[in-house]
Amino acid sequence: IFLPDNKQVKLGNTAASPDFRIYHNTVANTTSPANHLYANSNYIDSHGAGNLFIRTAATVGTYIGNTDGEHAASFHANGSAVLYHDASEKFRTVTGGISVTGTTTSSGSITVTSGNITASDGGVLINGAGGAVLYLNDSDDNPDYQVQNIGGAFAIKDGTNNAERLRISST
Repeated sequence: IFLPDNKQVKLGNTAASPDFRIYHNTVANTTSPANHLYANSNYIDSHGAGNLFIRTAATVGTYIGNTDGEHAASFHANGSAVLYHDASEKFRTVTGGISVTGTTTSSGSITVTSGNITASDGGVLINGAGGAVLYLNDSDDNPDYQVQNIGGAFAIKDGTNNAERLRISST
């Protein structure tokens, strides 16, 4: 099948309202965010009520990337899913969870429900605008103790009444 630029392969429903389209677009359309198209780009559109599945044989993977061989994502049969940034692996699912390469930035909380936070190369850095605080919670999730840097001094505070229990300063 050969179609010239700006023509579409349409499947399902009706020609006027197809469920699935594959096409190459040479003209940019920036008039509507919902229909935004980049010039000289290829598209796969799924407008049907069902899901879009991209499937391969059970023993091979699926790769998304450019024609230069640079992967953006790879999905391995019975194995990992990998995300890349500029051809460098950054995120991988593994048997026990995930593996992240590089710096992880979060604008919200990071919760560890079981296990430990381990720094195998360097220390753990905690910054806070009001002073860095490490809360030590007990089994009922109450912050019974706080380890804190208060004006350059190391302090341990009772979290139940905010009383300072230990302070070590450099002076």
